[in-house]
Amino acid sequence: MTRFTGTKYETEFKKKLQEQGFHVLNLGQNEAGDLIAFKDGKVIIFEVKSVKGDEFRFNPKTRLQWEKLKEDSKYADVYYAVKFLKRGWKVFKLPDRPEPLRIGEKQ
Repeated sequence: MTRFTGTKYETEFKKKLQEQGFHVLNLGQNEAGDLIAFKDGKVIIFEVKSVKGDEFRFNPKTRLQWEKLKEDSKYADVYYAVKFLKRGWKVFKLPDRPEPLRIGEKQ
């Protein structure tokens, strides 16, 4: 995903969170975590991804992000917000292992 495309989907997801009453900050070019959201005393970190197919697969770069997010999960809830381009958004709790995230999986 190019940075422009990434920013587009981060902005789109940020708006969705704001519509649900979250206060949301963009973490910019952070190594892991794109958005941090606050609501009712909860702190939630979101890593935003987009894919053309029905699953998001981890590659070496995103595995490193996952490792950093796993560390961050000691201090905040961490989720992946994945835009499946032909099917819409799905939010996944940070997985225990960097295995594919599929649109049909129950959370």
